Amino acid sequence: MDTWRMRTRALGALRRLFAHDKDGGDFLDAARFNQLHPLITRQLSSTPPRGTAEASAVREDGEGEDDVAASASAVVAEGSLGAEVVKCVAAMVAAAPDDALWKPAHRGVLLATRDGKTRARLLALAALGAIVDALEEEYLALLPEAIPFLSELFEDPDERVEAAARKLTARLTELSGEDLKSLMSEGGGR
Repeated sequence: MDTWRMRTRALGALRRLFAHDKDGGDFLDAARFNQLHPLITRQLSSTPPRGTAEASAVREDGEGEDDVAASASAVVAEGSLGAEVVKCVAAMVAAAPDDALWKPAHRGVLLATRDGKTRARLLALAALGAIVDALEEEYLALLPEAIPFLSELFEDPDERVEAAARKLTARLTELSGEDLKSLMSEGGGR
């Protein structure tokens, strides 16, 4: 449990560094970005230790949660590792010194949407949403890579993940001005 808290605090510290480094700071250069992004995106798939609030926030079987939205938001409860990793990923991408660095970090988040654990897929979708919030229209450069991943999530066995994917897709449709659902049905999937 101490390791879990340490990870949460480390992600919070990195998030704050990225937020203050955003406007041409010296902390996040290309080399450091390439060192950090795999470590940070890997935390999307980390498993909380038993006995923590995060461990019980999303049951893998989906039982015991009638409210899909409440269940999905439980993985990003304020102060949790889930919340910190989502905010940290978005802050890191927003602070990247070169937009060419966005793609590998974005890919790491997209790969987490294929994780076998519901919690990881929900966190990955929340991280994608936070990246969209941070980049706004600039995210559209990353959108083509995301379409097949989102398309797969439309058929996720967990309705919480499917609902979160549909919500994000609706937001991306609004941002892009294109009907992404039709693009997904034409070329989506693996």
